[in-house]
Amino acid sequence: MAATNAAPTKASAAAPALLKGKHPELPSVFSPINVGDMKLSHRIVMGAMTRSRAPNHVPNDLQALYYSQRSTPGGLQITEGTPVSTTGHGLFTYVIKKLAKHKLAYIHLTEPVWGVGGQGPDHSESSLNQYISLVEAPTKVVRTGGYRRESTEKALSTGLTDLVGISYPFIANPDLVLRFWHNWDLAFSEPKHNYGGGQVGYTDWPTFREAQAKMVA
Repeated sequence: MAATNAAPTKASAAAPALLKGKHPELPSVFSPINVGDMKLSHRIVMGAMTRSRAPNHVPNDLQALYYSQRSTPGGLQITEGTPVSTTGHGLFTYVIKKLAKHKLAYIHLTEPVWGVGGQGPDHSESSLNQYISLVEAPTKVVRTGGYRRESTEKALSTGLTDLVGISYPFIANPDLVLRFWHNWDLAFSEPKHNYGGGQVGYTDWPTFREAQAKMVA
């Protein structure tokens, strides 16, 4: 598991306090928004990932721990769904215009091309942009695919989306939101542990502070 290098500052004592106030570099990322009846404190959404850890496809305490490690005050997580049958594992999409009449809390859109290493193309040129105008208020747009710290702020500040879903970086960074806030280095996961297995590579990733404490010790 990768270690990070940057040192935390004295201001990083209490996690909830870090998410209050205006961030000097990421004002759009750390701004509140209402999604349905939810009041979120920031725009980073943990996107759904099929980590294949649930025996018989039913979530258990291991999944509860995994998501609790990656939760933040006022944050939104999109978890995997339990399939209705052993053959019903696909993700189904619907035409946005058909969904608009239902006044959904949000519509989750995934970039069609992520590019090498999940970085993706310039999101300002994405083919998804043509669909944004079809989404009617109060429904919010969540876009996922290749977003990182700077591109998340750019997408939000330029109106390309209301929230940004980030998936892969959450695997090795349970404190990803705080790492964005402080601009701390990210850890990188080991592909062999990304899908299937038990707690190894799933719930044993340290936070930035925990990794720093181990290095000092």
